[in-house]
Amino acid sequence: MTQEINPKVGPLTTDQGAQFRRLLLEFADLFAKDMTQLGRTDLVVHRIFTDDRPPISSRPYMVPLTEQTFINEEVQRMLKIN
Repeated sequence: MTQEINPKVGPLTTDQGAQFRRLLLEFADLFAKDMTQLGRTDLVVHRIFTDDRPPISSRPYMVPLTEQTFINEEVQRMLKIN
């Protein structure tokens, strides 16, 4: 796992870089290794207060076919991993 940790966080001294890598290793179980490990949480509930105004709605907008293909693939991938 150590060879995978090469964060791009800006200029660090050699000592700072080593400390940062040790910290990442210590808490490695808290980070997703790929997109399939990302998930949901019910620890936080978000609310958007709109007072007495109705929610804003807008019409869908057109996207280029190449982007629509990517969007469709991403939606299918996310549905597959729940």
